[in-house]
Parts: sequence; C-alpha cells; structure tokens
Amino acid sequence: MKKINVLIMLACMILASCKPEPVGNPEPDGNDVLPSTIVLEVKDITSLSAKIVFEITDDGGSEITARGIIFDTKEILEYDIANNYSFPDGESVYEWMPTHLEPNTTYYVRAYAWNKLADVSLSEQISFTTLEFGETDGNDDVYDSDGEVNGYEYVDLGLPSGLKWAVCNVGADYPGKFGDNFAWGEINPKDEYTWENYNMMGVEPEDISGNPQYDAARANWGGEWRMPTTDEIRELMDHCTWKRAEMNGIWGMSITGPNGKILFLPSNIFADGTDGGVYWSSVPASDANDYSWVVLFYESGIEPYDAYVCIGPKYSCEGYPIRPVIE
Repeated sequence: MKKINVLIMLACMILASCKPEPVGNPEPDGNDVLPSTIVLEVKDITSLSAKIVFEITDDGGSEITARGIIFDTKEILEYDIANNYSFPDGESVYEWMPTHLEPNTTYYVRAYAWNKLADVSLSEQISFTTLEFGETDGNDDVYDSDGEVNGYEYVDLGLPSGLKWAVCNVGADYPGKFGDNFAWGEINPKDEYTWENYNMMGVEPEDISGNPQYDAARANWGGEWRMPTTDEIRELMDHCTWKRAEMNGIWGMSITGPNGKILFLPSNIFADGTDGGVYWSSVPASDANDYSWVVLFYESGIEPYDAYVCIGPKYSCEGYPIRPVIE
C-alpha cells in the first residue's frame, strides 16, 4: 500500500513539472502584469455614428503587441475576435468612429490590450444608445422632404422638368443608409454579384425605367416610382450644386437644387480608400447589355465641390444602389 502511495506522489510531481507556460509568456518571472485600458468617453453620438475614445494607461511593464475595441449590440463578457476592431501602434490615446449604425440602438464597448509577457486585458464595459433619426443634439441630422408616395418620401428640388427625387435609396429607411445593391435589370438584392449569377444574360431590353420586370424601384416601391434615366441624372448634374458633405457621420454628396432644397446620396468606400458612390440609371450602355450607365462621384479635391461627378458605364452584373424618382 505504501508502495502505491509513493508511486502516485511521484506521478503527480512529474505532471506538475510538465505544466506548460502560458502562450505569449516566454520569460515568466512570477511578476507579469496585465496592461491597463480604459474607455474614456463616447461622444458625438448621432443616429448613425459615434466617436469612441480609449486609452492604454499602463503597459504592464512590457511592450503592447495589440490593442483595439470590441463593439457589439449585446453585452461583452470576454475577448471576442469576431467583433474586434484593432489599431496599429501609435499613441496611448486612440479614437474610433463606427458609422452606418442603426438609429435608437444600444451598443456596448470595451477596449482591450495585449502585452508581451502577460495576456489580454479588457476595460470596464460602457454602453451608449444612438439617437432616433431626426434628432439633432447639435448635429445636422435633418433632411428635406415634400411628401410621400406609397410610404416613401420625396423632395422637389425645383428642377425644370418638375421631377421629384426619393429621399432614400431602395432598401433604406433614412437618407444616410446605403440600402440594397442590385445588378442592373434585377429586382432583388443578393449576396454576390458575378456574371455567373447574373439573370439578365441574353436579355436585351432598352430603357427599363418603370418596367416592373426589370426596374427594382418600380418592383419594390410600386406606384409610379422608377429608376432615373440618364437624361434625368444629367438634369440633376446640370441644375444642382454637388458638394461632398456629411450627414450624421456618413459621407456622401449633398445636392442642392435651384430652390435651395437638398438631396443626400450616401457614399461607400472605394478600394483605394477614397469616398465615392455609384448609382444605376435605367439605360443600358451597350447593345449586348454587358454595360449600363451609372452616375459616379468620387473625391477630386477641386473646389468648391470637392468631388468629381460624371456619367459612365459599369458592368451590368455588378451590384449598386438605386435612388428612385417620380413625376
């Protein structure tokens, strides 16, 4: 019996001596200290964006190797790589501005930092709630609207034709939201836009404006809503002032009509990191229907517009938003 007890004690000693050191701690000395982080504040809260400021107050005695924000609509209980927004090395105080948030929605925030000798540390959790769309709290969150058709608002810019432009993109419920993307001539959004899944191959319609089979505005909004033609886009370019602007933290084009009223087109970010936008017209750009006309805007640095605006062709299979019009 004594012999068995001795064997058990020896086995336990061997197992204890083989316990692995924590990953990322090649030189443990028993005094490793976690770094310290704190979310200083969340400010400039609008219905669509906010600015988060956090600080690394102590590196724990060794080099910080990673730092960032964990951001979610549910409480954050632990480090979450799926909702991790990291920052490159820099100062101890960092700012981050998430955009395209949802109005009247509560978000949770924790800052994190890793150092070389210890592990990850998380700040205390804080939360904030975005504003209802239309609240201002000192930010310009208002937009022009002259009425609605089928539940969708429009603005009359005072154009020579009398055409009214929708306040929002198809699939969006406020001007600063990008909405849905569509391939040209398709009426439903999808996850991927390729020639292989393009439904218009072999179909050669002419102008599709108002055709519910091909016009996503008419098919989704009903009534007399439709996609704009190239002539109607040119009217918007020729008779309005286009200027790069911001609505609640979302960059885009502020288009001021002859009567002083404003239309806002949100932009997305191009591959080179610049702000820009592409919106479909209803007109194909080639007989084979492989190109269609779009209105395109992007940064140019040219005053006073700060953007270059043109009509050009894009592959018809690609996914872009639609801003409807109505007579």
